[in-house]
Amino acid sequence: MLIEVDAKRFFFSFVCLFIVVLSAFLIALYLKSISNAKLFFDVVNVCGVLLLLNGLISLTKIDFFSTGLSKPTFLFLEPSHFALVVTPFLIFFCLTLSRNKAILLLFVVASWAGHIQNLTLFFGVALAFAISSRQNLIFAALLFTLFIGALITLLGIENLSYFTDRLVLSDDSDNLSVLVIFQGWQNAIETLTTQSYLGGGFQQFGITTVYGSVSDKLYALLGFSINQFDGGSTAPKLVGEFGVFGIAFLCVYLFFYVKFFLMLRNRNVSLSKVDMFFYAIFIASFLEFFIRGVGYFSPLMYLFIVSVFYFSVQISKVKLEKNETDC
Repeated sequence: MLIEVDAKRFFFSFVCLFIVVLSAFLIALYLKSISNAKLFFDVVNVCGVLLLLNGLISLTKIDFFSTGLSKPTFLFLEPSHFALVVTPFLIFFCLTLSRNKAILLLFVVASWAGHIQNLTLFFGVALAFAISSRQNLIFAALLFTLFIGALITLLGIENLSYFTDRLVLSDDSDNLSVLVIFQGWQNAIETLTTQSYLGGGFQQFGITTVYGSVSDKLYALLGFSINQFDGGSTAPKLVGEFGVFGIAFLCVYLFFYVKFFLMLRNRNVSLSKVDMFFYAIFIASFLEFFIRGVGYFSPLMYLFIVSVFYFSVQISKVKLEKNETDC
């Protein structure tokens, strides 16, 4: 069966991807060659302050750019987009600040997420807490549960339903956020099993891929389709577009994810602040892949590509130095 693809979308996205990958590679080379780590740390600090100011301004809920969205977040379209960018910085600062300052930062960010009502950032706070906690993971989970309980008490129980509705993972749910995630995975799996093991092709998700019953339910609820092209998160988009190769990529990603996660929790491992920042980016990218993604061309995905090149250059440099020593 021949399926009509969106050739213009494919070629334009391919050109954009080439530019993104090339620039990410050049940035990784530059960052690996710089000797002034303090300058890099100062730049990260400035970015962190700017993000904090963006969060404070967004509390006014003023729609500065007339987006018409219910939760304008100043320079970001919505709180989830803001959360994806904030999380790597949050993880990094929790690893580098003193414990008391890190706890205070987590409390401020979690309070913002509770007030604005954004589950993606709560996941980011949980990640940062789990990695930076000096306790074992089970005890850290208990502490985080108590922390969230105290926060809910302060914010008011009426805010709780927003989060609990999104934690009920079922296609019978009427919550749009849950249905969007289910839609992405259902369309990806049905494309893989009924159409092609190779997927629908680069940037063809929602065009050549199969639609499932959840897509029909969303259309019935809203009268129009939503998140057909981004899959809700990037992982189902990868599976739907690249099939078994997308699954292979995610398996490799999860392997390194667990490795980096455990390494950051190991206090005996000595890391530079530059390395630590890029590990934080890699860890934060989990949100983009599995919680709330906006496609391949997002700020966090770009930082993720830079981090992959950064570690690749690092490995190549170590191998080169080893070969020179052996010679």
